[in-house]
Amino acid sequence: MGLNRLMAPRPLYKVKEWMAETVLEDTLDVEADQMHDTRIGRTLDDLHPHLDAIRQDLVVQAILEYDIDLRFHHYDITSIYFQGDYTESEMIDYGYSRDHGPDAKQVNLGVNVTSETGVSLGYRVLAGRTADRTTPLENMRALRTLLTDRSWQSANETSCWLAIGLCSNGTFSPLMPRSRFAGWDR
Repeated sequence: MGLNRLMAPRPLYKVKEWMAETVLEDTLDVEADQMHDTRIGRTLDDLHPHLDAIRQDLVVQAILEYDIDLRFHHYDITSIYFQGDYTESEMIDYGYSRDHGPDAKQVNLGVNVTSETGVSLGYRVLAGRTADRTTPLENMRALRTLLTDRSWQSANETSCWLAIGLCSNGTFSPLMPRSRFAGWDR
């Protein structure tokens, strides 16, 4: 499924036909007929509870393997609009529209990427009514969990997090005096 999404994206019900046109049957020793949409759907359902852990492990492995610079990253929020009522959804709602379409319901997506390489460090789906100003602190806490609760994390990265104001107790203080984090890079 991952290769299909990267090489020639198809809807689930067409993955079987796509696989038959590739060398994957021989490579994986799986017949294309076994890759029907029901089986793929069940597999995706089984994977869903583990997505955060899988994604985090992939990010950590990419950081280690490619020595990705974590000193600078970008956080941005974008919106994805929907057409229709969506009366049962708690996430799809009216809010600030980046597309200048205030008449459409939306969800917001907060994304963190590394500055130099654009590697996605994480994302969060936010309700369409979520105000941008309410997201940075929780975003910083999530990044701190990913980037500092790891044995591979260096003291330099710790001082970087303290320099931008994320304290060890999880609070945010952008005007933290230098004396608060002096010596962390030793």
